[in-house]
Amino acid sequence: MQSRLIYLVTITALCLLCSTAYSQTDSTHYDLGRLRINKNLTQDITIKAADLEKFPFANLTDAINVWFNGTYTNSNSILYIIDGNAINNVDAYNIHDIDEITLVQNAAAQTNGALPQQQLVLIKTKRSHLNSSGIDAAGQTSLVTIRNNQGYENVNSTTNLFHQYYFSGYKNSENISAGISATYLRDVYPTLKTSTLQVNEPTANNIFKFNGYADVKLNRRNTLSASVNYMPQVNQFQSTNNLISNINQSSSQTQTIVNQHTNQNLFNTTLQLNSQIVTGLTNKISGSYNHFSFAENNLTTSTTTGYSANSSKSVDSIKHRTSSFLLTDNLIYQKTLGDFSLEPSFNFSYRYVSDSSNVSNSFVNYLLNDSPLLTSASSYSSHVYTTRKDYLLTSSLGLSYKSIVNLQGGFLTVLNSKKNFNTDIKRSFPFASININV
Repeated sequence: MQSRLIYLVTITALCLLCSTAYSQTDSTHYDLGRLRINKNLTQDITIKAADLEKFPFANLTDAINVWFNGTYTNSNSILYIIDGNAINNVDAYNIHDIDEITLVQNAAAQTNGALPQQQLVLIKTKRSHLNSSGIDAAGQTSLVTIRNNQGYENVNSTTNLFHQYYFSGYKNSENISAGISATYLRDVYPTLKTSTLQVNEPTANNIFKFNGYADVKLNRRNTLSASVNYMPQVNQFQSTNNLISNINQSSSQTQTIVNQHTNQNLFNTTLQLNSQIVTGLTNKISGSYNHFSFAENNLTTSTTTGYSANSSKSVDSIKHRTSSFLLTDNLIYQKTLGDFSLEPSFNFSYRYVSDSSNVSNSFVNYLLNDSPLLTSASSYSSHVYTTRKDYLLTSSLGLSYKSIVNLQGGFLTVLNSKKNFNTDIKRSFPFASININV
């Protein structure tokens, strides 16, 4: 590892000997997190968020998959990069917080953390406004039912109201740009009712989204940016099912009551410093923290009267917590030599992830007669806790000729010590790509 750091310092020193004009906010490249690629030499699909604002959708991911690759564009097949950071959850944002969405169709996506068959989607949030200050507000409401596709008789849908309300404010000055937003979303899932199934409280998600950002120009060469997201969510469902059956010419009635309560919380925060060290040499260092918690409790009670009267109670509990911290440092140099452009870059990233899960279940059953008799009981619980640390160094060299051709290659190197791996794996992964604008 020491030799790699010496190599990095040597290349940086060589870069300092050259000079060229380079803007700190470069709009000619896509920031993929570990690498940058030239926009003019990249196949992509870009959607303006303003074109999606009037569509009725609960999550941003639901809107995105319609415009890209349909069912192949889902949360498991996409790696989201939000403002150059790969740790945020895109659903923590309202569509009004977004400026544009870009699907990058380039092999460099694999080098930036996308798994095989995953797509890389860049999210650019709305952090710049034409006016010095302002307030935005938006609202939606819809009547939602579910269709009886099978055409069953006496099967009707519950009726629910979908709500989504958004409010934001921003303030810009010469050196500071800041804004906050709040969203209330009530997403509903209607249920088909039958003569025996009575839905007391159809499934509904009550979601709040709070977002804030600030960009501070410290001086001519340094800009400090911060963002924070918090999204609490509560889901509820309650139903009663009455079933009448005949066994051995004896009738019985079973009433099953289901109560489900789910609580989720998502918290993201990012702090980033963009610096122009000297003319032509820039550095971006950022730290991001993400925490997600999920708790679900299901209570099912079942009571049978008449033949073989009994009562049972089942309690299921699931708790899941995951936290991750990502620290990245991206050093980029750009030199123009006539019609040619040379761009060496180095990215170091450290990621720490901890994950814990708790699952428990208890079940009791009583035979109902003159005095209730316990006939069976069981319980189960498990706990799993894992942690992971990754140290990665990505070195890249890009060479472009005008806006016609670009050649980019380098190495992705795993800096973890051998004790972090159960088996001896390859530590260095070379990559190369060529893009031609036809």
